[in-house]
Amino acid sequence: MQDTSRKAAEGFHSAPDVETRASALESAAETRRPFEERNRMALGDNVRRLRTTDGETIETLARATNLPVQMLKAVEDGRRDIPPKALLRLAQHFRVKPDDLLG
Repeated sequence: MQDTSRKAAEGFHSAPDVETRASALESAAETRRPFEERNRMALGDNVRRLRTTDGETIETLARATNLPVQMLKAVEDGRRDIPPKALLRLAQHFRVKPDDLLG
């Protein structure tokens, strides 16, 4: 018991809780993830957020922008880079700057 008190007095801490460890693992994984993949994820998250906020389905967005549904799904899922012309179409559609879509 005295040993535990001494450790506490010296600033030792018990093992981190599960949430803290999970958060640390996520941070480490995020740092290792390639920059391009993080950009794809930000773009996909932003497109999905804007689309759903506007009440659009992926199909209505595809029709409005004249972009293939499969490409939009892949972009939203972070599995595909987007061609510059497609990025411009999406930015115009959502009335934002292309840089804002990229996150």
